[in-house]
Amino acid sequence: CWEHYPEDGWDFLRAFYDAISADPGIRLCTVSEYLAEHPPDQHLPSLFSGSWIGSDFTTWIGDPVKNRAWDLLGAARSAFAGYSGKDRDAIEEELLTAEGSDWFWWFGAGHDSGQDELFDLQFRLHLQNAYRLMGQEPPGSLDSAVTPVARPEPARQAAAPSGTFDAALPQGAMHAGATTFSRFAFQSDGEFFSVEIEFGPTFEPGPTDEILIGTFYLGQTRHNSPLNARPTANLSGVTYRFLYSHEIRIGFAPLSAALSEAGEVYTWHELTKEMAVCRDGAKLHLDLPVAYLGLAPGREIHFVVALCRNGDLTEIQPSDRTLCVLVPRPVKTESQEKVTAT
Repeated sequence: CWEHYPEDGWDFLRAFYDAISADPGIRLCTVSEYLAEHPPDQHLPSLFSGSWIGSDFTTWIGDPVKNRAWDLLGAARSAFAGYSGKDRDAIEEELLTAEGSDWFWWFGAGHDSGQDELFDLQFRLHLQNAYRLMGQEPPGSLDSAVTPVARPEPARQAAAPSGTFDAALPQGAMHAGATTFSRFAFQSDGEFFSVEIEFGPTFEPGPTDEILIGTFYLGQTRHNSPLNARPTANLSGVTYRFLYSHEIRIGFAPLSAALSEAGEVYTWHELTKEMAVCRDGAKLHLDLPVAYLGLAPGREIHFVVALCRNGDLTEIQPSDRTLCVLVPRPVKTESQEKVTAT
């Protein structure tokens, strides 16, 4: 979508419209001009209300957070309806900007921009600007985020940290098509870093296909390198540009796993390490000893999963951020605590 084009697609669209405008075989016209020359011979008695996503409007309204954003916008429009002063064009510009569908796309459930706080602030600033241009003090409801701030609860260190990621859900400004990956499940019990990869229904690995898992660790001085594959033009997001400390490479013919460590000047060095990898239908499971990564308990493993075909990096998940799992600290048993106390 537009956020993956240079300058948000401005240069591309300008060049595209210039090209079709200059083409002698194309005559540009508006919809009304076309209909005036070619009147319709069929009429729809009714038009179903919906959208290209799910045939309804739940992408933009219905969620409590989305509804609150509409309420804030509605209040500002009501204030403008009773306003007859100056700067009406500037006020209407602020309100029309806030009516853009993208705000409500990002608000609430369904989509994650990776910078929701910024979108939230900009939306409220447009409404605040409208009130100020009307000579009114913006209501206090615009001082707090549309999306409620979650209060993190302390994690129980005794439990093995784990998580899941639905790779089929949209991550950017458009809904994803068919992908290689369907879902990831991951955890660490302190001894192993385990990842289960569930493939999409249409994926069948070829003899040269490989799965790459890139890992890095914050707060540690290490060599880091890009993933050992050639990025393809269709890649989007940012994680394929990240640098990683280790790379696990899983091949299918035969099924095998190899661990490499990043070296100087963006190089990779394969380590002679044994790992357990197995495949059961659409699921692939890997157990990697945490000791191979040189990580102490309490450290975080940041990672991504990618598909490599003939040496080309064709897909990476997530594309906008890394997944993270905590290596837990050992939990003392009751008998160990008694010995320590003694």
